[in-house]
Formats: sequence, C-alpha cells, structure tokens
Amino acid sequence: TVDGTNQDDAIASGAVKGEHAVVFTNTVVADNLRYGELSVSKKLVNTTPAVPGEVFKFKITIDLPTETVKDTLPWVDDAYLLGKITCDKDLTWTAEDGKYTAAFEVKVDEVVSIDGLVYGTTYTVEEDLTDDEQKLFSVTATVDGSNQDDAIASGAVKGDHAVVFTNTVVADDLHYGELSVSKKL
Repeated sequence: TVDGTNQDDAIASGAVKGEHAVVFTNTVVADNLRYGELSVSKKLVNTTPAVPGEVFKFKITIDLPTETVKDTLPWVDDAYLLGKITCDKDLTWTAEDGKYTAAFEVKVDEVVSIDGLVYGTTYTVEEDLTDDEQKLFSVTATVDGSNQDDAIASGAVKGDHAVVFTNTVVADDLHYGELSVSKKL
C-alpha cells in the first residue's frame, strides 16, 4: 500500500513528490497445517425418553501442539490455533496449566461439531453429571466406535473423531411389589 492505495503486487512503486508511506502486509494464504473435527453426541439407553429441551452438560479440555507446530511455522501461537476452532455452540476457552477448557451443552441425539482442531491436539471430553445422576446412570464414552475405559473420552486429533456418550439406567430407586389375583368359589 502506497499512501493508502493498494498496489497490484508485493512491489511498491511511485515517484517521490514529497513524503510517501509504504506499508507491506503479509497475509497467510496457506499455513500447511492439517485440521480435524471432533463430534460429540448423547444417547440414552434403557430409560424414559429425554424431556423435550433437556440438555446434558459437557466439558472439553484441549492441549494444543503449539511447540511442535512452531518447528515448521514459527509464527504460530495458541491464539492463532484457537482462532481456527469453530463450533455450532458458543465455546469460551479458559486457560489453565497450558491447556484450554470450554463447557457446552448437548441434547439427546444432537451432534455438536468442533472443527478446526490442528492435528496433534489432544482432547478430553467428559459429561458433567451430578452425584445423584452418577448413582442412577452408567455412562460410557465411545470414540470412533471403540469404548473408552471410563466415562471420559480422550484422544489425539489425527482426522475426524466421533465421540458418543451413552447413559444406561443402572438403578431406578423405586420399590417394587407383587399383586396376585385369585378367585374362590
């Protein structure tokens, strides 16, 4: 840009007729990074259907591979990598110990997509259940069709990952009795 007017290419030219301001601006057109997607969904098994509008709370924690990326792209920082992340939910990231955490809600059978996670990003997704809910439901987490060891889904982004949380009723806290009917003549 010469005196506020864009030039056709990356070469500034003109004739000196006073003072001129020349500004060169670099814009990244390719960052050579690969990005994946994490989709999170919720299923209920062996229970009554979800209440319309019922939401389930989740937390995602990510660890960005900024130091690894800097080997090829030294100008990349956490803010740049976080800026690439998109989601159909509003994610507000908080930083702690070099990791970033955000909370979001999911309805039953809804799929929440978190896109733009650079390859090498490690993630942990967990459902936020109350103590009472933990007594009633058994929660399993499945990543790309494979069950995780507990109710927390974790992995490293190397492409697209599908995470499904399933709640199964293990106790219903109801007391059951028996009714017998007979006939005497």
